[in-house]
Amino acid sequence: EEHPPSCDEALAIWNELDPDGAVDTTDLRRAALLYEQSTIKQPDDLHAYADAAVLFEELHDYERAAELWNGAVQIRPDLTFIPNHIKRLASMAALQRDNTGGAGRAALLLDVARNFRAVGEPERAISYLRESLAIDSTREAAWVDLAETAAEAGMYAEAMRAADRALAIQPDLEDAK
Repeated sequence: EEHPPSCDEALAIWNELDPDGAVDTTDLRRAALLYEQSTIKQPDDLHAYADAAVLFEELHDYERAAELWNGAVQIRPDLTFIPNHIKRLASMAALQRDNTGGAGRAALLLDVARNFRAVGEPERAISYLRESLAIDSTREAAWVDLAETAAEAGMYAEAMRAADRALAIQPDLEDAK
């Protein structure tokens, strides 16, 4: 089955974008909207949902990206990675809406980090963990997460420092040992 013309038009726009330069968000949004339009014309086109979701995420429209992944999972419920992306995007949308700061923000950052780790992006998870710990360095669970994620990313010195910090907070913590 062929893609609708809007899909081809979106792909042409996407291919014209300079991957190493500043991305024109106007063109990116146009491509995302064209892919989204393709999902209406051809509701079983998994690629249109996925491509639109990726572009909306690039535009920091996390809720819309999650909705599109929801459409994709309706087509292919066997793709078990999609629910993890939906959870990750939902946590990013919650973080984007948050204006509380403090411990609440630290908890949201921790949730985003855990969701990045769940989709196999430990480096991105680490940046959110560091940000969470910069706000609230008293949460041993966040230090354990940083230790495990850093080890997963091959950053063993940071993993050891994070495990030591977790143990300093809670000496009997089995996960950190």
